[in-house]
Amino acid sequence: MKLYYTGADAFEDVQNDKDKSLGGFQSSTLIPNDLVNNFFGDISMYSLDEKLRETRGFIFLNDSGSALTNFYIHFDKGVGALGTFEVAAVSITPNSAGEVFMESISNIRATPYAGDFVEADGVANKQLLSASFASGDYIGIWLRRSLTDGDKSQFDCDTLEENFTADPKVPIVIDGNVDVVFSWD
Repeated sequence: MKLYYTGADAFEDVQNDKDKSLGGFQSSTLIPNDLVNNFFGDISMYSLDEKLRETRGFIFLNDSGSALTNFYIHFDKGVGALGTFEVAAVSITPNSAGEVFMESISNIRATPYAGDFVEADGVANKQLLSASFASGDYIGIWLRRSLTDGDKSQFDCDTLEENFTADPKVPIVIDGNVDVVFSWD
């Protein structure tokens, strides 16, 4: 299995910036396993105030040598993780030159036309990307993080004071990890 950034100027050009992975041509840059959970930017008070969302596009290649049955994705949110996470899968067929391309969006706040976003928070909400993912096939995936009013309320002055008064030794959790989990039968 290989996961690639998108947003390259041409098919298989180098493009290793998650912020530029907005669809378009598949880059030659593989996303290492230890960076899979680093798709989105830092969260600021401004992004919480505005309830901003970020969207990124990636391309999966099944190079395992065998078909995968029931290929799923879900997000495993750690304590203190902010946002709601959604996924949209789109089918990709290489063109006659073998180039792999998916729809592109103009910026991280835009929404692609293709693909329906569905929430994938937790294993109970895992989403089927493909019932049968043949060896050599590609899948385009859009990942989205949306911030909510509930995320901002954790940092409200009254909430912080209330939590501190209840137990001053409990630290404020500001670094919530989110794992992206792919699985199949």
